[in-house]
Amino acid sequence: MSNVEQVFQARFELLLSSGLASQASISAALDILRQVEQHTGIVLDEALGAPLATHLAITLKRLLQGEVLQPAPDVLWLELQGYPAQLELANTLTAGLEQRLGIPIPSDESGFIALHLARISLAVENLIETSNPSTQEER
Repeated sequence: MSNVEQVFQARFELLLSSGLASQASISAALDILRQVEQHTGIVLDEALGAPLATHLAITLKRLLQGEVLQPAPDVLWLELQGYPAQLELANTLTAGLEQRLGIPIPSDESGFIALHLARISLAVENLIETSNPSTQEER
């Protein structure tokens, strides 16, 4: 069992039992979470990865059922202007999802995934800053 499977097992079991996620959406979400760890070098734990894990499992189930998602607000794209690497990774991940699942993934979904990736990056940066005394002295 991989790190992400262990970390998010209880979360995915709850989503599955409540009908919010499917086995297919959970499997795809786990694949994406593993890729995020590989591409970023960040080991996802509950605090860092739970929002993305939940978002993926629920959203992918909805897309697999043919549901049309609401478009992303314009402010999302404004926020992401400062996170080009996260948006590029999200675009790569959604392209892989399209191939894996055989369904189109709306471009707005790349934006939402990128926003989660940006939040993870910021959280890790904040952890590094708060654990590095020299950084705190500069403030």
